[in-house]
Amino acid sequence: MIILHNKQTEKHNPSPDGEGSYRVKDFIETVSDEQIKDMMPLVETEINFTHSPRHKQKMKGACKSKCQVAEASLTKVSYDAMLTSVALAIMAADQNAFAITRPPGHHAIKERAQGLCFFNNIAIATSYLLRKGKRVCIVDIDGHHGNGTQSIFKKNENVLYCSIHQEYVYPYSSGLVDDIGSGRSFKKVINIPLKAGSGDDIFINSLEFLSQHIKKFAPDYIAISAGFDGYAKDTILELGYSKNGYYQAGKLLSSLSLPTFAVLEGGYHKEVRECVQSFVAGFSGDEFSFSDKFSTSSIECKNKNSFILKTLSGLLG
Repeated sequence: MIILHNKQTEKHNPSPDGEGSYRVKDFIETVSDEQIKDMMPLVETEINFTHSPRHKQKMKGACKSKCQVAEASLTKVSYDAMLTSVALAIMAADQNAFAITRPPGHHAIKERAQGLCFFNNIAIATSYLLRKGKRVCIVDIDGHHGNGTQSIFKKNENVLYCSIHQEYVYPYSSGLVDDIGSGRSFKKVINIPLKAGSGDDIFINSLEFLSQHIKKFAPDYIAISAGFDGYAKDTILELGYSKNGYYQAGKLLSSLSLPTFAVLEGGYHKEVRECVQSFVAGFSGDEFSFSDKFSTSSIECKNKNSFILKTLSGLLG
């Protein structure tokens, strides 16, 4: 799995904290401006399959007018970063690669930006594959629930949406364990909310649980919303994952032996690049040196996770 990055994503909101460019500035540029430019006709078309033309124009206008939207200060270069991220996500879907997308996307819904997200990169890339007749499983390992992604595909029976996230954090009321979809997409949603303090053991245990249901769904592709705010040093969330844990997560997802791509979501600390590299190394079966150990959770966290997985087993059948 190769890493796709273009420096345009660093120009949006260069703040030294929060969702700032410090998150991605250490990545080597692997996709040229010319390659991004060549993608633009496809990008402009693909956005309209996930978001409305009205939403796209609103985002373009908000950036031109330097508005404050979805908790972020936008500028003209922000819109370029949004389009670049969509381009990278589509390229990742075609190349089984990891796209360093910024701003992130999984909270954005069809008609609204929210939670620092403007265009839903993973949803756009997934829709791109769906129109090729593919069946897609989205695995969201960001520490926040991807409410936007779930909302966009809630009526699509060809998408299985799975999320492992910290409970009772933004967006607060979504991602509950009993939310397993409805209508034609019934049992096409699996949410695993984790107690604050949950470590690598619970993270991997939850992925192993999901892997059984992914196999039953039999997708053609796996799309990973790869947020790294579950990392123990994150400044916003309170999960306890290590780089070793992300390596094991990559290894486990690779063992499903399906075409797989990933896009970057959250991660609000200075070690995003190392977390991405750990995940990619695990997925690719490469050696990687860790500065931290595989983390274990408290009995309280383990008991809560066991209860959640038991509940899901009953709901999913």
